[in-house]
Amino acid sequence: MKARSKAAAAIGPIAATALVLTGLPCAAAEQSWDAIVAAAKNEGTLVIKGAPGSVYAEVLTAGFKKKYPEITVTYTGLNGFESIPKITRERQADIYNWDIYIGGTPSTLGTLKPAGAFAPLPPALKLPEVLDDNAWLGGFASSWQDHEKQFAFAFDFTISAPGYVNWDYVKHEDLRTLQDLFKPQFSGKIVWDDPRLGGPGMATGATMLLNFDDSFLARLVGSQKIAYTNNGRQIAEWVVRGLYPIGLAAGSQDLQQFWEQGLGKNVQVFMGDIKTVAGGPGFGTLSALKRRTDGIRQVGPQQPPARRCAERCVARGQARRALRGYSIRGFNCDPKKGSRHLEGEH
Repeated sequence: MKARSKAAAAIGPIAATALVLTGLPCAAAEQSWDAIVAAAKNEGTLVIKGAPGSVYAEVLTAGFKKKYPEITVTYTGLNGFESIPKITRERQADIYNWDIYIGGTPSTLGTLKPAGAFAPLPPALKLPEVLDDNAWLGGFASSWQDHEKQFAFAFDFTISAPGYVNWDYVKHEDLRTLQDLFKPQFSGKIVWDDPRLGGPGMATGATMLLNFDDSFLARLVGSQKIAYTNNGRQIAEWVVRGLYPIGLAAGSQDLQQFWEQGLGKNVQVFMGDIKTVAGGPGFGTLSALKRRTDGIRQVGPQQPPARRCAERCVARGQARRALRGYSIRGFNCDPKKGSRHLEGEH
């Protein structure tokens, strides 16, 4: 993107965390960039709740660490079902350990946002390359996930496979299309990342609706004795072990832990006869977690300058988001089209 500065391009996607660090004092917003960087280095810490898995940790922190080695970045990767209760309990005990929340959208908008855990993001968004509509597909404002356009900003668009199948336990000739999921031998053999709780499970359900209709989905959940859980690690283990060899919305980041150990070698993506895949921000929504009313984080001194320091890098996240097609409805893979293409619908 032309709007990106060379510095922004060099630092990497972790810069998106600038959008979610707690609000600066009004005077700090008028500081020069050099003053903000100097203050951030002096404070020296940034605490992030991010997506689980080593891939996310690397992508979201490596560039920032390289550009600003004086600032210690603490990254903890957790799923929403792990982090949200933890943060809620901590705040009830007047403990404020986190600066940034990076995760899924539905879970946070339904829990942490109504609980008042988030601080407004717009005061932190000042740099021209961050606000430039030309750097964002659909314009900068299209990234807001909350009605107020204050608390949840999506920097990514994730298109995930509808499911994974362990072919050690399923014959290829028995499972070629999604209609094959209705076969009697697959009753009680399917696990689904609970679509009622948002996240990848909801995206898989949306994919089914895009390709079929309501009756398909109703029949599937009503007849096949599907197991539901929102524990991605558990889903991956069940698929690898063959207890539930068909994992709808199983996560590659969870399966990766088994693949690295040489397990689940025949667990592969299942697309069936799907033409259009639904998607969403995935783990790519950012929010700023409020500090205590006295402005001091429990684990160390106040560090608002780090927010501004990270903000400089958000343009890289913009480019990634634009290239991956944020604000699109799905990924069309209809062979009749001649090639894969993004099918836009905000």
